[in-house]
Amino acid sequence: MSSSSVFFRLHPSLQHVLHSTLRWQELRDVQERSYEPVMGGENVLLIARTAGGKSEAALIPVIDQILKSSPSPPFCVYISPIRALITDLAARLEIILAPLHLSCLQVHADACGQEPLDEDLPSFILTTPESLTVMFHGGRSSDLLA
Repeated sequence: MSSSSVFFRLHPSLQHVLHSTLRWQELRDVQERSYEPVMGGENVLLIARTAGGKSEAALIPVIDQILKSSPSPPFCVYISPIRALITDLAARLEIILAPLHLSCLQVHADACGQEPLDEDLPSFILTTPESLTVMFHGGRSSDLLA
């Protein structure tokens, strides 16, 4: 692995979590190639096989930026077409986020009991388009987007 790899430019805490928790020695090609465009705020279409690392390719740059700049939460709203994908992503994301003292909240019809306390806002909100619409129109989670 080249020292110019994106992996070595990630925040040291994120490198540590990816290496020690997930046993990653390097990022996948889609993750390496998407880092700069995502960090640059470009619109990016990620294409890879199923379980090819697309979600992580989109989220690793966001997590890296959070660790490097310490903004106020929530930092990211991740919109998925179906709640099954949110549930799957939440489980994978928690493995990365928990050691970094970051959190995610699922906002969809089956996860309505997970409302955070005002002083404990989530780092990431994982939602569906329908639930996002409800949030914009004053649903129980609308304060998260304030």
